[in-house]
Order: sequence, then structure tokens, then C-alpha cells
Amino acid sequence: MQGLVFSMVENSINNLTGHVVVRSSDYISDPSIDSRMRGVDEIMAHVKERLPKGAKAVKRIRLDGVVNTARDSYGVTVVGTDIKAEEGVSFIGNTQ
Repeated sequence: MQGLVFSMVENSINNLTGHVVVRSSDYISDPSIDSRMRGVDEIMAHVKERLPKGAKAVKRIRLDGVVNTARDSYGVTVVGTDIKAEEGVSFIGNTQ
């Protein structure tokens, strides 16, 4: 059972959520663009100052949406990030 739980935690972390997620206090109740974070560069600087040595932080934006084709509709998640910043953090940094 412990192995299963460990795998679930690792999969969640590796699915672009990371160990810590910082979001607007309004986001959970209203996950719209109006609830986006402001002052992200200042927040990132604040976070990086407090990270343990060797730890990394990256900025990402995740958007849920729908892709429509002539016959079907599919739910999608779009992730925007800086590929260079992702190196050593996630699989995205290894896609170049």
C-alpha cells in the first residue's frame, strides 16, 4: 500500500503541479481569468529567496479549455511556461 501511495504522490508532482502551488486566493471559488495572480515577478522573487539550496521554482499558467472538431469535443489543459526555466524541474525542460 505504501508503494501505491508513494507512486500516486510522485505522479501528481510530476504532472506539472510540483510540490507547492501558489495561486490567487479567489481561484478555487472562481477559476476564471479574473482570478489570475498579479505581481507574479515579485511573488516569484519572494519564493526563490526562501527556497532551500538547490531547489527550483518556475512560473506556469494552466488553462482548461475545450477543443472542438467536426465530430467531437475534448477537454484540454494548456500549460504555458518558459522551457529554459523548466530544465531540471520537469520533463518539459528536456523536450528541446
